[in-house]
Amino acid sequence: MGTDLTEVLAKIDAIRSVDDEADLAVLDEAVVELFEHPQREMGIETLLRVFERFPTQDGYGIFWSILHGLESLSGRYESKLIESIRRTPSEFSVVMINRMLNAGEAEVGGVSLLALLGDVSANSDCPPEVRERARKFVEYQGSKR
Repeated sequence: MGTDLTEVLAKIDAIRSVDDEADLAVLDEAVVELFEHPQREMGIETLLRVFERFPTQDGYGIFWSILHGLESLSGRYESKLIESIRRTPSEFSVVMINRMLNAGEAEVGGVSLLALLGDVSANSDCPPEVRERARKFVEYQGSKR
């Protein structure tokens, strides 16, 4: 019997702390379950909301698992990532945009990824760490051109 996707997504959405060991254990297990599920792409927005809730944290490495899992869904997550970063920029969403640029993707759905990073770097509503990370990526990408 397969894992109930609705339950897995609810567990991920219920995480309120990435400093609490119990929450981290639940998140880690739920992320693994999600990416083992045949309809894992149904969790894209749920995973991006994790980045939005914890914009300057890494979940003690779990966020890297989320990032790699999302990237394995190439062609299915990118437009949702753009929506997420416009809503609530996070360090991991900025890293993902930079990685897309490194892979030769310049835009998604008519949105310039470099311009999007520039917007984040100038967004006074997002955490300074996120703005600074975006600024450094804009600088780095600009030096490659």
